[in-house]
Amino acid sequence: MIRASEPIDLCRETCAARPVLGGLCRSTDRRPAGACFAPPQHRCVHPAAQLWSGGDAGTSWSSKPLSFGRLPMQNVTSAQWLPPRASGGEQLIVAGTDDGQLYVFKGLAAVKAIAAHRPGPKQIMSDGHPAHNGVRGLRAAKGGSVLLSGGADGTVLQWDTSDGSIQEARFAGRAVQLKSPFGPGDRNVPAVRALDYSTDLDRIVVGTSNCDVCE
Repeated sequence: MIRASEPIDLCRETCAARPVLGGLCRSTDRRPAGACFAPPQHRCVHPAAQLWSGGDAGTSWSSKPLSFGRLPMQNVTSAQWLPPRASGGEQLIVAGTDDGQLYVFKGLAAVKAIAAHRPGPKQIMSDGHPAHNGVRGLRAAKGGSVLLSGGADGTVLQWDTSDGSIQEARFAGRAVQLKSPFGPGDRNVPAVRALDYSTDLDRIVVGTSNCDVCE
């Protein structure tokens, strides 16, 4: 087991400021992966995104830098692997950003951005800088054929990833809109802060900014 302080220390070697752990996910070959990001306004000597992989025993870890390519550098708030649909196919990483977009990484570089959610209001993060909530939840569902995304706009989107890719406005089902617990007259729709999917029950579970759990 690796303590949380160890990867933070490793990130500090490349960042001049305290980094933000954006997302943790597991690839289909069962090896864990993580990404470490610094806020865009902080000066970084090296690329601020790192893809971590662990050995079979889980005791030795190594990292490779992820590049944002030609896309603007963003705070990454969630991440999810997309399993390949063909044997030997390349896995993609989908990262949710604080401005509501989805960044698609192929290999070690971001190749495109997809409009997904509204960014929501700015809030002060743990390191003191203001940032949007954006996309706080990503989860592969139904064997990887669907990618769920949850945003600060209180919406859960169901993306069609049946071919191992994700495309703009290509959905596998209708959007799910959260409602305010104070009635339809309240404009303050709760933001999605986390989500998960139960294969056995075929249900989506969402944690909200109001400290509620919705099914």
